[in-house]
Amino acid sequence: MNDTIYDVNRPVHVARRDVFMEKAYELFQSCLKTMPSEQRLKHIDFTMYCLQSALEHATLARRSAQADSMEESVVVLIRMVLYSLYSGRVMLENEIQLEKPDSPLCRFLYQDGKNEDAMNFSRNSEQLLHDADHLFRMSNGPFLDLQRTLIGRMTDDDRQRYERARDNLREHLADHSHHHAIKTVRTFYPTPALTYG
Repeated sequence: MNDTIYDVNRPVHVARRDVFMEKAYELFQSCLKTMPSEQRLKHIDFTMYCLQSALEHATLARRSAQADSMEESVVVLIRMVLYSLYSGRVMLENEIQLEKPDSPLCRFLYQDGKNEDAMNFSRNSEQLLHDADHLFRMSNGPFLDLQRTLIGRMTDDDRQRYERARDNLREHLADHSHHHAIKTVRTFYPTPALTYG
């Protein structure tokens, strides 16, 4: 794709990035509430889906010649939150496995009966989720400032396209009928290292 295509589609990518980030933040707050672990995993999965989608649109938006230099920081931030959340999810999944005496992990770790000194996966998953929450809260103000700046720089036509794309995606995400299929549609596979710049 050439830069012209990125420029033409920029308002739509910025809108979708913003809505997916907004939805991810909203969903993540529910992950921190007390709920059964299996239900929390579903909330985390959908939050990760939204973050992944936000990352894709943020990456495309920053390829435009009209991109602000701070948009690279948004890409790095989304990756950081995504990796923190993924780590918390893995620990939570291990915690669930250790609660099932017949799970392969439990059978392997507790061959001689339950070990009281075993690692507490629950504390680890909670800490990782709180780390992700800290990143979310820390970045909220700067993200909203950047969002206002970018919208303010748009032409009237681009602003209208932004608003239409934003409203359509919000409406789509409000429809819960497709949420149960997210895990099977898209799975997050972390890459070995993050690249900066």
